[in-house]
Amino acid sequence: MRFPFVLGLILAAAAATPASAAPACRIDKAAYVLRGRPDLTLRFRPRGGALDLELRSARTRRSYWLALNQGNGRDPVSVIAISDPAGSSTPKEWPGLGPHDTLPGNVVDLTAYFLHADLGVIAGMPQPGDAAPELVFIPELGTALWYSGALFSEEPLPAAVREDVPRAFFRRMRCG
Repeated sequence: MRFPFVLGLILAAAAATPASAAPACRIDKAAYVLRGRPDLTLRFRPRGGALDLELRSARTRRSYWLALNQGNGRDPVSVIAISDPAGSSTPKEWPGLGPHDTLPGNVVDLTAYFLHADLGVIAGMPQPGDAAPELVFIPELGTALWYSGALFSEEPLPAAVREDVPRAFFRRMRCG
């Protein structure tokens, strides 16, 4: 007699579940905000067949550009400072650097983590069309911008203006 009851529960659960889950937010549509600092936002920007990151500071009214890099194709993913990709697609200080070239020792190369909502790390480098991660974490971003901010922006940076970025997660706040 338990079989019809269990079958009824299964059928009721199936009927309550949508036929298809809501579509995931595409990576190029996601907008992120740094935890505790709503003036610092991050977006993935497509460039050719790759993605760059654009960090915007409402406080200093500056944009900083980072290219995703996976070195030899093995984790971890890192980001490197680049010029505004609208004007150049190569790292700022290293013109002609190809996707398989070794980075010089003075490159600002920062490990980046892309995470699901359950804090599971997403393996591999994000690609255009991928589902957007829930969180982005670049632990040394604040230190790099504080001491080497000019490498991240085409805009002149007066010595007195430093970008203060705390070590925190960028959380996806919206899609679209």
